[in-house]
Amino acid sequence: MLFFYFLSRFLRFFFCFFGAFTFLFAATNLFLRLSMVQSFAMIPLVFGTMVPLVALYALPFSAVLAVSMVFNALARNDELLFFYFFSKARRAFVLATVFFSFLVAACYLPLVLEWAPQSYIKGKELVVEAARAHLHELPINILHSPIPGVAFYCKNKQEIMPGRYQFENLFFALNNKNNERYVFCAQSGIMCQHELELVNGSMHVQVTGRFYHAFFEKTLINLGALFYKEQANSFDYHLKLWGYKRLYEEKDSNPHVFIELHKRLSQGLWQFIMPLLAIFLLFFVRKKQYEMVSSLLLSGVLFLSMYCCTALGGIFIAAPLLSLVCFYGIPSIILLGCYSLYRSRI
Repeated sequence: MLFFYFLSRFLRFFFCFFGAFTFLFAATNLFLRLSMVQSFAMIPLVFGTMVPLVALYALPFSAVLAVSMVFNALARNDELLFFYFFSKARRAFVLATVFFSFLVAACYLPLVLEWAPQSYIKGKELVVEAARAHLHELPINILHSPIPGVAFYCKNKQEIMPGRYQFENLFFALNNKNNERYVFCAQSGIMCQHELELVNGSMHVQVTGRFYHAFFEKTLINLGALFYKEQANSFDYHLKLWGYKRLYEEKDSNPHVFIELHKRLSQGLWQFIMPLLAIFLLFFVRKKQYEMVSSLLLSGVLFLSMYCCTALGGIFIAAPLLSLVCFYGIPSIILLGCYSLYRSRI
């Protein structure tokens, strides 16, 4: 009975915090991208694609806060005394925390291995699709800036077939996050899906203070890759978008893939460890006057510890054994150390 009592309280606080954090993080992220969303109909779609991604941050904070709130409530009512004199109560509380930690890790692993990367890709596609759709609706003979960093002008346009538009006397300019400027001028252009085909024109590029230009009879622009050029050219960026199956298949042939796979698995291990660490540490760091503040600080410290260990493991690409020590050894040692302190106190 005590096991299910503690577990139900963990889950109740967890769902409350998780819902609040997920909504807050997703809404903040959506607010930063409102300039790229051209219709209200796309807002729920973009918001939905952000949920798995922001859940990676909301879930660990929610789990630590859930166990902290239950622990603080027990301490406030002096119910922790039962743990010192009744081993069954202490065992039920620890087992409930272990089972709750297992549930959190089981939910986190699909997120970090598959759902979050796919939601990030889908979100980028929606933003590019919104920009492309907005270009179709712009009036002619006016210089427009449909999204930040993009300028577009055409003298005339027509829909030659469903979803396929032809522009005449076209001007297209882009300033990306690396302050690289691209300017395209063409006699005509055809846009279909995420591709813009230009005919008889010129291209002008400014990169790190240098200017380049070229003339072409026909060229094809991938709008999605152009909008996010600094990320599209990064191999590490592509790795972050790989799913578990591809990472597992190529882990033995590429050390970067090996590190990325174990980094994600290590993050799942941390989700199992963090609620347990929170319980063990609260016996020493809890302040009765500042329960919520101490719980928030504890969740932040544990999240920072996870980030530092996974980042440290990613450095040793040439030494896989050291990476595995950082990914799995350090958190296990920390857990055993905190458990030893806990046993010395109880």
